[in-house]
Order: sequence, then structure tokens, then C-alpha cells
Amino acid sequence: MVFRIVFAGILTAAAVFADCQPRKFTPAEEKTAARVLEAVRGAFSPAPQGWKDSLADYPFRVSRPCDGDPPALTDYVVHTATYSILNPPSRRTYPEENEAKRLRDERDALTRLPEAYRQRVNAVQARVSEKIRASRAAERAGNKEEASNLRREADEIDKEIGQIRKEYEESIAPKLAEIDSRLEQLRKAIPKYDTRVWVRLSVSARAKPSQPDPEPGKRLNEDVYLWKRAGAPPYAGAVNRVVLHIEGWPDYREVVTSLIDVKRLAALVE
Repeated sequence: MVFRIVFAGILTAAAVFADCQPRKFTPAEEKTAARVLEAVRGAFSPAPQGWKDSLADYPFRVSRPCDGDPPALTDYVVHTATYSILNPPSRRTYPEENEAKRLRDERDALTRLPEAYRQRVNAVQARVSEKIRASRAAERAGNKEEASNLRREADEIDKEIGQIRKEYEESIAPKLAEIDSRLEQLRKAIPKYDTRVWVRLSVSARAKPSQPDPEPGKRLNEDVYLWKRAGAPPYAGAVNRVVLHIEGWPDYREVVTSLIDVKRLAALVE
């Protein structure tokens, strides 16, 4: 089994476990690896004008299995690539974004202390200041005990400010909870914007993955394609699973998906 580190479209040969010594492919694996590499490289078109992809610098490569791992555990390709739009146009907006902005503004306004509460705080601060001035006067007059008592009184009065703020926070807590709940709902309806589209591809002889496969289907921020062999593999090391995971802004994701021959990838398990 091959373990590799993937970062920003780069597939390095650094093994996670130091005791992983690559072994040679079996003759059947050698043929499969060549077929997989040809299919994968042919399935991905280069970035169109105005875009840049990482495949030019970091092309698909086949992985080597670890010594001692049977062909049934061979991961032929585990790779992450990126497609980036260079000069993106103004992105489309979603109706939920306007509501989310309104709610965030409402929340910000709500968390600011109203004038009536600020007047109460100011009145307390004035009393605190009065005690502090009296304490300093007593200090100058040499009456340390009285100065100390006045400072303690100032500290006790100052606690009233916290109580006033707490009173207001408790009064708005239900409304804040309502706003936060709605914002969370809206967040799940608004795609995450990025000028990059991430494409993760796995081609493996494993009937079962070492980590759970993502659920196939089209979602807000990602499209997942999963192809599995229906019956028993014809030979040890035959491809059993192909997973294609495309993540990014919907409009850009659509462009990138059009560059991938998914039928050619699906044919790897036929």
C-alpha cells in the first residue's frame, strides 16, 4: 500500500511510514498501471484560455505499492490537481447573501449597548470616578486607610457596570439565537467562493477503501463521482474503484468538469 503526501496539487513520494519500501509491480499490475496512466492523462484536458492548471507542472503518475502488500491493495493513482481562473469576472450572487448581510447588520446593531443602558453605565462610571478622586485626595492628605476604603468602594460600584451589561445581554439572547440559527441555515445555502477548483482522483485495486469514500452526487460545494466494479475482479490487481472529487465554486466547477472525460475514467472498472 502506498501512502503519499498531497499538497496544492503536488503528489510527493514521501512515505508516511518509514518502513514502506516500494516493490515492483507484478506483470498484471504493470499492464494495469500503464492502462490507468494512459486513461487518466487522456481524460483530463488542459486548462482553457484564462485558466491555469497544476497538471503541467505536476502530471499524473502511478504510485508504487509497498513491499509485502498484495496486488489487491494497490493504489495506482492518488492525486490532487487544481484549476484556477486567472481574471475572474464578477461572480453571481445568491438571494440568501442579501438576507445574510441584513441579519449580520441587525446582529451588530443589536449587540451595541442602547442609549438608555449607556446612560446607566455613564452614571455608574461617574460615581466610580468620584470615589477615585476622593481616594486620591485622602492619599495626599496622608489618610491611607480612608484612601484604601474609598478604592474598595469604587471597585464595588464598578461591578454594577458588568451587571448592567449582563442584563442587556440576557434581554437580547433569544433574538441573537434566532438570528444565529437563521445565519447557519443561510450559510449552508451559499457556496464557498474560491478562484480555484480542486480535483482529487483515486484509482485503486481496493474493493474497500482504507478511508470511507465520499458520498457520490452533486452538492453545493462539490461533485463526487464513484465507480466500483460490479463483480469479482478478473485478476489480482485489477482496478476496483475510481473516485473523482471536484470541489469549488459551482460556475467554475462546471467549467472544470467539462474538461474531464468521466466516461474514460468509469471505463477503468469495466
